[in-house]
Amino acid sequence: MFNVFSLQEAKAFGAEKWEVERAVGCCIERLYRACYFVNRTCTKHTQFNRFAEPEILRLMGEASSAGKGRAWFGLQEKKHLGKAEFIGRRLSEGDVLGHTTAALIHGLPVLSIPHKVQIINPSRSRSGERFTRRQRQIRLAEETVLWHSIPVTDPVRTVLDIATDNSLEQAVAAFDALLRSEPVKAQGRKHAAREIIAANAKFSSSMRVVKLMEYSTGLAESFGESVCMVTIRNLGVKGLVQQADIVDENGEFVARVDGLIPDKRIIIEFDGSVKYRDTAVGGINERGDQFMLEKQREHRLHVLGYTVVRIMWSDLQNPLQLRARLAAVGALG
Repeated sequence: MFNVFSLQEAKAFGAEKWEVERAVGCCIERLYRACYFVNRTCTKHTQFNRFAEPEILRLMGEASSAGKGRAWFGLQEKKHLGKAEFIGRRLSEGDVLGHTTAALIHGLPVLSIPHKVQIINPSRSRSGERFTRRQRQIRLAEETVLWHSIPVTDPVRTVLDIATDNSLEQAVAAFDALLRSEPVKAQGRKHAAREIIAANAKFSSSMRVVKLMEYSTGLAESFGESVCMVTIRNLGVKGLVQQADIVDENGEFVARVDGLIPDKRIIIEFDGSVKYRDTAVGGINERGDQFMLEKQREHRLHVLGYTVVRIMWSDLQNPLQLRARLAAVGALG
């Protein structure tokens, strides 16, 4: 599954160990001892073509021609899921797949793909070459689900673990995506999070978890926008309203903005480059003139007396410079 197979599975289809090893570097890659990934179909080693999935082969073709773009990242996701399925069939008692591995299983956005499969266990924390295991309190019946018969933390528990062990920004981006995916279930998921927090001493004492519950609204429309909203709040922006509608003096709709500080008439917009790219190259702009439309929209906002602060991903990597920009326009405090 996911182009990943074990030596035992290869032998079940008649391949010998030496045949598998001979194919390494040609059409398969060794992930771990006795665990392999099919890189491409091959006329020399046809016995391994059976493990190749068409979707993953397509991603590999796109990734090789486009570099480290969306297809490359998608390929790394699939490869990690293959590792997770391989490790998941060999879990020790009490092991549960969690953290970023669980986020990928649930289709939640992540910042990067871990090399090792992420596991939690209520009684031990020993890690290994293939996995990272954290010792964490967990109610198995209430906070786990099955994936290919493998226990994994449910989506809500997953974002709480990411908040405490990875970062607040990644956790909010994942929780926003979860809340946004099914709006009718959003309140139920918030309630489920509060129940898990109340039952877990680590979560109930974590300031990151407090902020996670405050900042996660499901309103941010992308991973980058979620990270942006967390970052500017942590830098000192107060009273931020997400996805705010701006109207003119006649009450006519002008724009919906990513963030608004109403009393200061300051607008925060997260700029992802995908907004300006044509759909033919992975963007969302069907008309080819998005940049000019954005300039016209911003001009109308300036005429109405708003200050527009545009933030790009590179700005989020330089928080001190971003704080200075926000302070210069009076956005802090």
